[in-house]
Amino acid sequence: MHNSTPKPRDQKPGSHASLASNQSARTDGSSISINLEGAKTDTGTMKQKNLSFRPTFISPRKSHHRSSRHPSQLIRRSTALSQESSRSQYQDSRQELEECISTIESILTSSPPSHNNLSRDQTSAVQNLREKINKSCHQQSFPPSGDYSEYDGSSAAQLVPSCVMEDLENPNHRFIATLYGGLKIPEVRTKVRSPLIHNIDFLGNGKNSTKHYVPEEWAALSRENQLRLAELLSLSNLKRWDFNILNVIECLNDTPRNKETDDFTTVTTDGTSAANPRDSNILVIVGWAIIASPESQRVMAISIGRQEEFETTLSESDGYNFGSTESGLSISYATLVYFLRAVEAEYISDNRYHNSIHAADVLQTLHSLIQMGRGGISEALKKIDEYSMLLSAVAHDIGHPGTNNLYQINAKTDLAIIYNDKSCLENMHAAKTFQLIFNSGKSTVCNINVLESLSPQQSNQIRNAMIQAILATDMSHHFSSVSYIENIAEQFDDEDMRWSDLERTDDNIDIVKTITNYMIHLADISNPCKSLDVAKYWADCALSEFFAQGDLEAEKGLPISPLCDRNSTDLASSQRDFIRYIVLPAFEVLGSIILDVETVVVPQIVQNLEYWENISDDK
Repeated sequence: MHNSTPKPRDQKPGSHASLASNQSARTDGSSISINLEGAKTDTGTMKQKNLSFRPTFISPRKSHHRSSRHPSQLIRRSTALSQESSRSQYQDSRQELEECISTIESILTSSPPSHNNLSRDQTSAVQNLREKINKSCHQQSFPPSGDYSEYDGSSAAQLVPSCVMEDLENPNHRFIATLYGGLKIPEVRTKVRSPLIHNIDFLGNGKNSTKHYVPEEWAALSRENQLRLAELLSLSNLKRWDFNILNVIECLNDTPRNKETDDFTTVTTDGTSAANPRDSNILVIVGWAIIASPESQRVMAISIGRQEEFETTLSESDGYNFGSTESGLSISYATLVYFLRAVEAEYISDNRYHNSIHAADVLQTLHSLIQMGRGGISEALKKIDEYSMLLSAVAHDIGHPGTNNLYQINAKTDLAIIYNDKSCLENMHAAKTFQLIFNSGKSTVCNINVLESLSPQQSNQIRNAMIQAILATDMSHHFSSVSYIENIAEQFDDEDMRWSDLERTDDNIDIVKTITNYMIHLADISNPCKSLDVAKYWADCALSEFFAQGDLEAEKGLPISPLCDRNSTDLASSQRDFIRYIVLPAFEVLGSIILDVETVVVPQIVQNLEYWENISDDK
C-alpha cells in the first residue's frame, strides 16, 4: 500500500421571556429541543484514560451487638443503602444541570435564533456558561452500581481488612479479598461516562416526536464550526473528487493551517519534526457524515436551525439510508458512531501518514467513486455491498505501526511470524477489526458491533467481503489487480450493457466484488490524484513516515527499504515515478468502467504528474 467545546454565554437581562422553556418557537410552528432523559450511554473512545466510572463500595463493619443476619446479608444491605443514597443525590444534581443546559440550548439552537437580540459578548458568555455546566455534568461519576451479593459469607470474609473492602476496584485488593477472604467477587465492568446531549427531538406539525442521534463530537463543537462543517460535510460536497480533507481537520482543530503549504505542522522530508496534526475525531465525524447519510446531514441541519431548508432539497436517492428497514440492514447510527470511535482509537496518531486522517480521506474518496459510478457499476451494488465497502475503508489500516510489510519480514516481527510473511499488515488490520466487533461489550458497556442488527448470513457476507477488501490493499497485488480489471473492462465494453442488468450469479458476484475491491485499493493510493495542494501534503506525510522507517532499519542493521533512505530519496522523482507507473495506469483502467473517473480524475493525475516532472527535470 502507498504509505501514506462548545461555549455557551450570559443572557441579556429581560430580553427573553421564554428563557425557562426547553423548547423555542419556530416559524413553522415546530420546535427543537434537546432530549436528555432516557438517552442511551454514548461511550466515547476506548482509551482507558477517558473512563471515569469509580464505583463506591461499603464494607461490613464489626458491630458491638450480635446480629442474627448472615455477613453476606449485612454487605448486601449496607451496599444497597449506599447505592440508593448516592444514586438519588447523583440523579438530583444531574437533573438540575441538564435543565440548565436545556434552557441554554433552547436559546442557541432555536430557529430563528433566539440569541439574535444578544450582543456578541452576551452570546459568548452564554456559550461559556453552557461549557462550564456541561463540564460539571461530565465530571460526575456514574452512581454506584456494583452488587456484591454473591459473597459466600464465610467466616474468613469477616476478617478481611476494611481498607481492602473499601476499594475492591483495586486489582490487588480484589486479589486479596478473593484468594484470602474467600469472597466471590464478580468482575467490575467499567462504565464510560454518558455525554450530556444524546438526541435531538424534532417536533413539527403536530406529529409524534422523532428522535435523532447526535454524536458527542458534533454536539461539542462551537456553533461557528458546526456551520462550517455542515457545509463541508453536505451531501453535495462529500461526493466531490476535489473534497479537501484538510479543511475538515482545520475546522475540528479550530486551528488555521499554513495557506501556502496547506500544512498544519513543520514536519518536512529533510528530517525536521514536529507534532502531527491532531486528528480531533476526524474519522468519527467524517465516517458518521458519510455512512449515516442522509440522517447525519439532517441532524446537522436541525442543530443549526436549517432543517426545513434541508428537507425541501432532499431526494429519495440521497445518502445511503443504512438505518432504514427498506435497506434490509436497519443499522443503529449510535452503534455505528461507537464503532467509529473504537476504530479511530486504534489508529496511531503519531504516524505521519497511516493515521485516522488517512482513513477518513480514503473513506471519502471511496464514497466519491461510488457516487461517480451511479448509473454504471454502482447500479450492480446492493446496500449490503456498499456498507461492506465503506466499513472496509474505515478499518483498512487500523493499528498500522508506521512500517511496511517488507520491514515486518526483514525484522522478523511478530506480525511476520504470525502471518508467515504474507500480507502481514493487511491480515492484522482485518483481524483487529473483527476482534473489536465480536469482542464488543466484554470490556466496556459500549456496544460497537455494527453487524448486530443483521442476520447471520448477512453478517458472514459482510465479514468475508471486508476481509477480501482489506487484503486487496496489499500493494504486492497491484499489477495483477490492474491486469485482471483491464480484462473485465474489455469483456464488458458494450454500449448497450447496463450494470444494473447484471444477474447475481456466483461468477458475476465475484466480478463485482473484484471491481469494488479494486476501487478500495485505488482509494488507498489516491493521494497523487487530488488537487495539487492536497497531493503535496500527503506526499510529504508519506515520505516522512518512510524516512522514519529507514532510520529504524539503519539502526537495526536491516536493509533499508525502497524510498526509505532519506539520503538518497528525492520527493519529486519518487512522486513522478509512483504516478507514472502505478497510479495513472490504474486509474485509466478504472476510467474504462466509471466514465467520471476518466473525465474528472485522470486529468487531475496528468496535471500533477506534469508538476512533479518539471521539478525533477530542473534538478
